[in-house]
Amino acid sequence: MDIELYSEHPHRPLGQRLSELVKDGTSIDIAVAFVSQAGAEAIQLIKDQLTDRVPVRLVVSVLFPTDLDAIARLAHRIEVWIHLGYEEAEEKLHGQFHSKILFIERSNQSRVIVVGSHNWTKNGLEGVNLEASLVVTCEEADLIVRQTREHILACRSSSKCELFNPSRLALYKEIQRRYHSTVPNPTIPFFGFAESEALVFLAEDHTGGALADKGVVFIRIPSEWRKKPSTGTQVWLFVFPSNSLFRPRPPMPKPYRLEGEPEAVSRNPQRLYLGNKEYFIDDIQQPCVKCLEKIPELSQGEEWAVIPFEKNEQELLPLFHAGSKLPPPRVKEPNEDEMADDLSPRVGHERGPIAPKNVIAKAVLQVPFQFAYPRTAKRLIEEYQHQTRNPGDAVAYEVELGNARQQISEYVCSVKFQSNSHLTQAIHRNE
Repeated sequence: MDIELYSEHPHRPLGQRLSELVKDGTSIDIAVAFVSQAGAEAIQLIKDQLTDRVPVRLVVSVLFPTDLDAIARLAHRIEVWIHLGYEEAEEKLHGQFHSKILFIERSNQSRVIVVGSHNWTKNGLEGVNLEASLVVTCEEADLIVRQTREHILACRSSSKCELFNPSRLALYKEIQRRYHSTVPNPTIPFFGFAESEALVFLAEDHTGGALADKGVVFIRIPSEWRKKPSTGTQVWLFVFPSNSLFRPRPPMPKPYRLEGEPEAVSRNPQRLYLGNKEYFIDDIQQPCVKCLEKIPELSQGEEWAVIPFEKNEQELLPLFHAGSKLPPPRVKEPNEDEMADDLSPRVGHERGPIAPKNVIAKAVLQVPFQFAYPRTAKRLIEEYQHQTRNPGDAVAYEVELGNARQQISEYVCSVKFQSNSHLTQAIHRNE
């Protein structure tokens, strides 16, 4: 048995030694409390250095500074186990998972064990911190080999440790934030929605059915309208059949979708669009697309937005959302039955749901044009997410429809999100 003390004095970063230690490995086990982006990259390099037949396993703590996004990417290549928190004091393995150990098996009965203070972080692996670990080269028959295997197995067998499930990433992040209030608490994207910023108009076709697939539309911009379209702004114009939009309770129509970007915003736009069909909308309170013979007069402070457009073959009206992303998830407080089970651990003598069973993010969909969607839109959204969400996903969403914050008129809105094609089809399929 050979034992070497490996530290940064003199300057000998452990990260530079790893490739040499694992090159003849037939099995690699890493049980390290904290693995940052740099540590995950080091494990990726280890995996790249070995053949696909060599298993690489990792046990890591959910606690900061572990980079959970980096761990999620790593879990697609190797077997990852994640420790979710503190153990009950009376359990066999108690306290916080805090090991730092690397166990390498070789085909010639030789074994290498690295154990000490090194976390697999940038400061730990690159020699910034003054760390110290033992590098033990030994044989299969040595007692330390059996003891090391038993320790790693105990880490994985803990009731607070589970095989890393990428669909539970939001839950892992919430647990990390519960332990560390300084960890950023990012917002969550809407389930079934894509980020799509645009200015959306609903309008009736008053051209007598002559609306072309390509042309130019002049839109009157009132002086009190603060969010004026500008070059680079996406404009989506959904054109409904005449007399189908402005009724008190219109049916669910399938409008044409016209798309374009403003080419100019001016009080006196020049007519330089010869060869194109030209149209105008002069009232955004009740938008109607009309054929343009001459440009109508403007009142004081008003302007025209000139928007070349093309028809999009998509006929279904997406579900738009005008607000921001979902708020951070909140932990669902356990009921009496949940308090009794072993997923409500303690820290010392303090009871509380340290590792939450599920997390809820309440989606208040502030939707413009609610009259254009079925009354059952809320139920349909919930049903869609229930059918398509991974059953292992611990994040639950509550849906509540509200009024749009950035609505310009009842028929014009600045939006930030639109439903993806699958959600849009699901809503219209059940209208």
